[in-house]
Amino acid sequence: MMKRLRGLVTTTLISTALLSGCATPDPFQSMSDGPCTTKQKELVSTHITDQISALSSGDFKKAYTFAADAFQSSVSLEEFEFILKAQYQVLIQNNQINFGDCSIQAGEVNQLVEAISAKQQVTLNYRLTYIDNRLGINAATAANQIETLTT
Repeated sequence: MMKRLRGLVTTTLISTALLSGCATPDPFQSMSDGPCTTKQKELVSTHITDQISALSSGDFKKAYTFAADAFQSSVSLEEFEFILKAQYQVLIQNNQINFGDCSIQAGEVNQLVEAISAKQQVTLNYRLTYIDNRLGINAATAANQIETLTT
């Protein structure tokens, strides 16, 4: 019985060691100032794209879930929806989204996003945090308004 238990413990320890050796490292473990890594860019662009997709489909509740906890604690869902409808129609009615530079500064991710709709073309600077293994959007501010098209 003791020999069988020892064998089981040894097998468990070996399996745990092998699995932990195969674990994928956290891409945001190092938040050093500078350009984002390829993996960080991928995760950030997916997070932003998923929020914009929710906005495009009119699902503001889902879009709100991509916001950082700090943002959600200071801006209600109703305020979020109002702000987006009033100031960010280009995200709601976008025809195309392009991702530019991604960098980390002072523990915050900065991602440039060009949003193009039938009426506007705007470059936005998205600011994201990574807290408790979760990306969250803190803000998206106009970096510059490239062009306003009138119809």
